[in-house]
Amino acid sequence: MSATHPIFLDVGNGMRILLGFHDIVTWVTATRPANPEPGTFGFNTETNQIELWYESSWFTLPLSP
Repeated sequence: MSATHPIFLDVGNGMRILLGFHDIVTWVTATRPANPEPGTFGFNTETNQIELWYESSWFTLPLSP
């Protein structure tokens, strides 16, 4: 595993979980990954939400205080 080549774990139904990074990737809405793999997630510092790419859309994940 390297920081430049993540490993994805296939969990079924087209979903994969990103493995291999110690920190959650951050972005703002305009700099989201251009061609994300299914299961790509990161923290949007503009909206303060964790976002997950699934099929063809970004979804926000609920955060607990």
